[in-house]
Amino acid sequence: MKIKSVHMWLGVALTAGLALIGKGLSLLPHLSMIGPMVLAILLGMAYATWGQTFAQKKTSANVADGYTFASKYLLRAGIILLGVRLDLIALSHAGVRVLGTEIVLVALTLLVGYWIARRFGVDEKLAMVIAAGTAICGAAAAVAIAVQVKARSEQTVLGVATVAVLGTVFTVLYTLLFPLLGLSNGAFGAFSGATLHEIAHVIAAATPHGTDSLDNGLLVKLSRVVLLAPVAMFIGWWSNRRERQYQTDAAKNMSPKRRPGKAPIPYFVFGFLLVGALHTWQILPASWTQPLIQTSLFLLTMGMAGLGLQVNIKALRGGSRAFQAALLTSVLLAIVGYGATKVLLFP
Repeated sequence: MKIKSVHMWLGVALTAGLALIGKGLSLLPHLSMIGPMVLAILLGMAYATWGQTFAQKKTSANVADGYTFASKYLLRAGIILLGVRLDLIALSHAGVRVLGTEIVLVALTLLVGYWIARRFGVDEKLAMVIAAGTAICGAAAAVAIAVQVKARSEQTVLGVATVAVLGTVFTVLYTLLFPLLGLSNGAFGAFSGATLHEIAHVIAAATPHGTDSLDNGLLVKLSRVVLLAPVAMFIGWWSNRRERQYQTDAAKNMSPKRRPGKAPIPYFVFGFLLVGALHTWQILPASWTQPLIQTSLFLLTMGMAGLGLQVNIKALRGGSRAFQAALLTSVLLAIVGYGATKVLLFP
């Protein structure tokens, strides 16, 4: 995408402004659990629905190029830098039991979540976005998979918002149910890491129960996060295969011929792993870790704002089925994850 005019930079600046406002709002007590990314999406959607009425058409088109740039390129840059959270050595020390458990849980959640969403009548691209966001790491996974399946902006926004809201709800429920779960502090942290959607949700749920709880929660959660790379590559291959099949069927029905699309190459996933490796082997200075994490989160928030700016709130009508499917998937993940914690992780 080429820089066309100063108005394009205004579009990028608009996403930065909404990201800053979302970050500020997330510091408020009642909004902290929602998080800046979802708040930025909501602010962007509100502007797209009501704020552009007063803008000139030509200017709006050029500004739109700016927030489209943010939703594509800055968002992927944020995912790449998110790799600085990975510590591949610590994950290897976690052993086959932890990683194996997470591989099974992620695979089951993807398959069952997708199947449930399709049974609820959810579009297959949105179904995969929701299933991946629930299975792996919330908003970042939802966006990464949305890129791979070429989901529309409104599908991406709805998937991210659904997963983020449910993650927040389950974080509160876990806190309330802790006395009834019969788990030690360390086991509760592992349970949170195995089933909650966002890293922030795991931190919020596990921190009140001590260091062991938080350490176990982050270790198990990062075991899920590292699976984003292979899952994204597999889903990209799967999506391309489906597209080729549709094109073959269309050709048989005498529709205009189209060349099969190339499989999307997930450069941002390779970048995610590369940054994780650089962090693991301390090629990146330790003093860079927190600045890179904050930069990653801000770029992701700008990207989320850019997505929101492309979606009119009215376009999300009928999203209740997607929410219901994601809710059922999250409940099943919590039940299976609880059993896995008791039987496999902390027998």
